[in-house]
Amino acid sequence: MINETDFRDDADQTLLKLISKMERLNTLARILGYVGSACLIVLIGLSTIDVVLRYFFNSPIAGTIEIIELTMVVLVFLSIGYTQATKSHVKVEVLSGLLKPRGQLVLDSIACFNSIVVLLLVIWRSAVFAFETPELTVSLGIPVNLFATLVPLGCIMVLLLFIRDYLEILAKGLHVDLKLSVTVLPVLVSICIGVAMVMITSLDLDLPIQGAIGLVAMMILLLSGMPVGFGLMAVGFLFISSMRGLDAGFEMMGHAWFQTVAHYPWAAAASFIVMGFVCLHSGFGADLFHTAYRWFGHMRGGLCIASVGAIAGFSAVSGDTLTGSVTMTSIALPEMRKHKYDDVLSIGTLTCSGTLGTLIPPSLGFIIYAILAEESIGDLFIAGIIPGIITAIAFMSLVYFRCLINPKLGAPGEI
Repeated sequence: MINETDFRDDADQTLLKLISKMERLNTLARILGYVGSACLIVLIGLSTIDVVLRYFFNSPIAGTIEIIELTMVVLVFLSIGYTQATKSHVKVEVLSGLLKPRGQLVLDSIACFNSIVVLLLVIWRSAVFAFETPELTVSLGIPVNLFATLVPLGCIMVLLLFIRDYLEILAKGLHVDLKLSVTVLPVLVSICIGVAMVMITSLDLDLPIQGAIGLVAMMILLLSGMPVGFGLMAVGFLFISSMRGLDAGFEMMGHAWFQTVAHYPWAAAASFIVMGFVCLHSGFGADLFHTAYRWFGHMRGGLCIASVGAIAGFSAVSGDTLTGSVTMTSIALPEMRKHKYDDVLSIGTLTCSGTLGTLIPPSLGFIIYAILAEESIGDLFIAGIIPGIITAIAFMSLVYFRCLINPKLGAPGEI
């Protein structure tokens, strides 16, 4: 007779061997990510050449928009696996941070399993969409379905990585006697979500009530640690299906990924993201901080004020709300602590100043809003200049007057 301990040990060994073999997926995802990065360089170069020829010589490259849109599809869906391999998905970890390791493991199993369910649905419907999309592009006659097949293929890579992660969770669950919690509970959660959708549909509730239920469902999924993108997609599918029918939900899951990515204005967002990384790793942020420090460092709270000015300048180059804060935190925060600045003031200043990237052009937030709302990106950029400057001055003034009232918060710098 094989006792429970022997069975658990055999299961552990089997899972560990399988997980070890699936670790090779990380290498494949990294290689595909490098290919995607090369596509990004091609996209930026082609966009730049086309803009120069268009505005200075009135001679754009034929079919550039089609090439850039399809290159965006290649870029995103070759690189999407690398995002999961490096655990770079955006998540809400408020609840998991409050739990003990065993509770975190159960929560991770629910998030991982539900992500797998969403990915299976996306792969199925996007494969159907690719099969039913035989048309050619208008200018160059490029077969669209060849690029549409990259959506399910890229999602398969992500799915395999999620399965690998779920097997790791299962192995840990077997080790700490949580076998049922990490296997049965995630399935029950998915079933409950499906049953709730059927009940909502059958009750024929008003749209505001459905919307409120949708917000609650979204918060539950996000607090479980499910990647934000997959959580929003799951809720969107469930409630579009409940409001407009299951066919509408399936159609959205099938074509949304391809049609959202294959959109020309996203090329501008990709270019500014690359610019942000160049600035981050080139020392440009340090130069900005030292310049602002020369201007404002003699004032009370001068280091914080200089950080606001540097982040505003960084935002005017990168268009990113995160890169400026990360750069200035690594540069300015050690200096602030060295000069005995109050941590609440220092960290609060760096965190809040990062939002300047949303207002000061070129803003990725404006680009995304303009794409979704079909507004002019240029008009939004112009509209953000004065509010961005006023907000930066307001942050600087607040820091100065707080330090004037309480000098212990931040002393003048040493110029």
